Amino acid sequence: DVNYAVPEDCNKIYSLLYNNFSPITDRLPDMNGIVDMINNRQIIVNRDNHNCVVGLSIFTVESKYKGYMNAWIDLSHSGRGIFLLYSVYKLLLDRGIHYAYFWVREGNDAVVKMHKLLGAKFDGLVDYTFLKV
Repeated sequence: DVNYAVPEDCNKIYSLLYNNFSPITDRLPDMNGIVDMINNRQIIVNRDNHNCVVGLSIFTVESKYKGYMNAWIDLSHSGRGIFLLYSVYKLLLDRGIHYAYFWVREGNDAVVKMHKLLGAKFDGLVDYTFLKV
């Protein structure tokens, strides 16, 4: 079963995002955005034996044809990380969405492999982020 985040997970989700991604280049949601995503059932989580969130996947459905995976992280080391990806793929397919965008950081070969196992194909697009320093 899909394990959606609940409002009590908000602080842990915020911490996971801001400790593992860049708030500048990764366009992370603020606390209100996380609450909205939880209420819209856009965050799927993995929990450890103590019911603490150790992994998450945030997704957005843009239209009836297109979706995005906004963020993915799994610190559980339980092998359940692929379940988070699978859950998003399944949710999108169940809604009839067959075209989705997933961004993976360069060098993150394990995640690339998981996407390929789930049927994703690399489109050849490489994004660059420029920062004014």
